Amino acid sequence: MKRPLFLVVATIFLIPIAASAVSGEIAGDYLEARTCDVYTGPCFANAEIGMTGRNALMAWSVEEGTWKGVDLTGLKVAAAIQACDTLAMNGPYIVKPFPIKSIIYVDQNATPIQRKALIDFAKSQAKTVLDKVIRVEAKPIQFSMNHAEKRGYLTVSDIAKLETREVREEDNGHT
Repeated sequence: MKRPLFLVVATIFLIPIAASAVSGEIAGDYLEARTCDVYTGPCFANAEIGMTGRNALMAWSVEEGTWKGVDLTGLKVAAAIQACDTLAMNGPYIVKPFPIKSIIYVDQNATPIQRKALIDFAKSQAKTVLDKVIRVEAKPIQFSMNHAEKRGYLTVSDIAKLETREVREEDNGHT
């Protein structure tokens, strides 16, 4: 029986990606959502450490580019992350969320060579977060961004569905 991975997602990053290195030139979009709340006041800033924020969903949509000589134009890769503690590794309250387990979902339209390159690209971008991959699955991935409205949309098969928007002034909880 499959359960939804995310019940509450409050932290959202909508970021255009541009990776350039010896490995390749990639342009596209990145989306990340975590299961925690984000506050800026000192009373709340670290209130959820150790209680929540252990799960994340990360996704990359390659608009155009190659990685280690493999064309990834139009392909997508996503990762579901589960840490043993809150995914926060900087600031005065450093937690150790390791081990972090993940499942990588590669675009089902990718060839076997492209799938390997997508995995390598995602790992290069996420570093230690994708260090312990439990499994890799080829799935249909739909990912689009509306940059004018600052909204992101992600669907990974029947596993995850995410619709995001930029945080707004009225989201601050103050009246």
